[in-house]
Formats: sequence, C-alpha cells, structure tokens
Amino acid sequence: GQSILIQAAAGGVGWAATQIAKSIENVQIFGTASSGKHDVIKENGVNHAIDYRTCDFMSEVLRISPSGVHVVLDCLSGNDFIKAQRCLRHMGRIVHVGNSSMINGEKRNPLKNFKVWWQTKNISIYNLIQKNNAVCGLSINTIFEEDPECFRTVLDKLMVLYNDNVIKPRIDSVWSFDEVIEATKCMVER
Repeated sequence: GQSILIQAAAGGVGWAATQIAKSIENVQIFGTASSGKHDVIKENGVNHAIDYRTCDFMSEVLRISPSGVHVVLDCLSGNDFIKAQRCLRHMGRIVHVGNSSMINGEKRNPLKNFKVWWQTKNISIYNLIQKNNAVCGLSINTIFEEDPECFRTVLDKLMVLYNDNVIKPRIDSVWSFDEVIEATKCMVER
C-alpha cells in the first residue's frame, strides 16, 4: 500500500523511476506531465496522471490521497519542491534528484538559480519534524566523483533491472555520430 509522486514522469529519470516503482507490488503511482503525455505515462505505469500546466499538482494529489504520498521523487526544485513537500504523508520521504527549474535553454541562468534558491532556502525543519518526514538529495555526478565504487554498484544494479526488462528506455529518435551536436541540442531543448 505504498504511494509515490514522480514529477516529470515523461522525462528520462521519471520514466525509469515509474518502471522501477511499478515493479513493486501494490504501489500507487502519481505522475506529473503535460496533458499530451498522459497516455504514454499511463502506459508506462502511472496510475494518476496530473497535468501540472492546468491544475495544482499538490491539490490533485491530496484530493486523491488525502493523507499524502509515501515518497516524492522531485526532479524540478524551486516552488515545486515546497508543494512536493506538502504532498508527503506522515513518515514520508522526498528525494530531490534534479533541478530542471534552474535550467533555461542550453545553460544555467544565474537569475533563475537565485530565484529557485530564494524559494527553497527556508525549508521548515519544524514541519519535517512534526510530520516525521525526510528530505534527501541525489547527485549521480557527485557519487561518480566521490565514491566510484558506489557508482559502479548502482550502475550494476541498474543494468540488472535493464537486462530483466524492468527498465525499458523510450527511444525518442536515433542520430548518427556525425549528428551528435544536433542531437545534444535537441535533447537539451526537449
């Protein structure tokens, strides 16, 4: 009877996280995505697709699950992080794995970064304690640099999930090696 909110469920991290979550028995999966992506994220395993553009995802999660969710996978940061934290139930956990709200086009935007920092700088320790919630971050780059052995272990486990068809990447397009610059631009521009 666990539940998880996966933000950006149509993105690469959200896509794989949905597949991993659905491999666990009896998990309700909430996923945010634009309405045009709802069919594909539902096919991927999301039970409750929420259009973040037309409704407040926090209100929608709490309407469906009034006590909140057990886990939030936050790939966005910023104002969405505060709302995601409010979606947690008692003893809930939020894992912050990205900051796409800080990226604008091909590069980081210092003004946007400051705005995101300002919105999240005052996370209430009191609220975390009162609801017995946990907040943690995950940076694959840091793990790679600081603990290569841990990185290899995680990569090995992910490869087992891939080989067992638990994780099935969605291929958007195929590019030749000569087109690597254009492919990278396409990926960044999403």
